[in-house]
Amino acid sequence: MNRLFEELGIIKNQLLLEREEVLSTLLLGIYDKEKKQANLITIGAGLICVAIEKIYEYEQDDKPDYLGYHLSEDFNNWFESQNQKLILTNVVDLSISTDGIFTFKQFDNKEYEKIEEEQIVEYFLIDSKWYNQKICLIKSC
Repeated sequence: MNRLFEELGIIKNQLLLEREEVLSTLLLGIYDKEKKQANLITIGAGLICVAIEKIYEYEQDDKPDYLGYHLSEDFNNWFESQNQKLILTNVVDLSISTDGIFTFKQFDNKEYEKIEEEQIVEYFLIDSKWYNQKICLIKSC
């Protein structure tokens, strides 16, 4: 994370980017398969789903605290102040998503079954019906 923080600051300066041009949600996770442990951080608004047991939703009232706001700060101080960090154990099924998961909508003029917002998480992150299947989410597949 420290390296990403430094590199993003360097790239921002090299490309003469404005702060607004490096603002984005970041969900970063490291999974230890042997220990079945996941260390995760969500910067901005996002969603972490652990099997069907627990959903962690980070909603920041449309004012996400993006990494880009803090590139001139000391990394260690910034990182220690983050409260959207998780260490999860006994993880066998894990999904992560930005809050963009709630923006799915009809992409053509066909009739579709209406899916309520709360069902979107169930459909994309929990339902195992399509597990191990090749799924195409774009029209040209």
